[in-house]
Amino acid sequence: MNFQAVSVGQKLSQAGGPVGGYLDAEGTPSAPLQAALDHTDQSLGTMVSALRAEGRLDSTLIIVSAKHGNSPIDPSTLARVDPNVIVNIVNSVPPGLALLSADTGPLIWLKDQSTTAAVVEQLGLPANRAAAHIDGILSGSALSALYSDPLTDSRTPDIILLPTPGTVYTTSATKIADHGGFGDDDVRVALLVSKPSQPQKTIDDQVETRQIACTILKALVLECEDLESEQIEPSRFLPHSNHKHR
Repeated sequence: MNFQAVSVGQKLSQAGGPVGGYLDAEGTPSAPLQAALDHTDQSLGTMVSALRAEGRLDSTLIIVSAKHGNSPIDPSTLARVDPNVIVNIVNSVPPGLALLSADTGPLIWLKDQSTTAAVVEQLGLPANRAAAHIDGILSGSALSALYSDPLTDSRTPDIILLPTPGTVYTTSATKIADHGGFGDDDVRVALLVSKPSQPQKTIDDQVETRQIACTILKALVLECEDLESEQIEPSRFLPHSNHKHR
């Protein structure tokens, strides 16, 4: 199941109406967000009740997580920046921008990849960094060390911007959060793995959400390698209740 209610409650605030998102840096939910959390909790409870009624709860593995978070959590750090600020900087180096995906982690594709260095130079100017809220820039070898080389894979952006935490690139006056960046609020999410027949345990080991797929296969007595994605970027199943570390 995919529940969008929590994401919407984190991201939007109605003009002249209820303010969504969080109330403080500790993540205290606003009334609209709390209502979304309650709705999702009740929906999960309906599933659990149905499994219990059918006598299948003890043999069912339930995994609750999120594909991303939304930032900023702390409303005092919110800064809205018009994405056209980035567009204008990039277009100052002809032939300019091919595509921009902004949100909270701007991805830039150029019409001519040979201009990448010149565009990076413009983005790195102090005045432009301040205007676009840029803390860091990934391009060239630094980018291809993490992702496919944009020179050989058109899906990879030519430039990735690392914005000042709290920045949301939008023209909306009501958007209070979004996702797509590298910040903790975007990439650190809750993860609950539940099987009532197993003992409860909190495991503090670092894990990744992409391990969930491998965990599902293991629960079905299948091999992780059966997934093409696992063949390309291998992971492992999540640690379970007999894991040695608490």
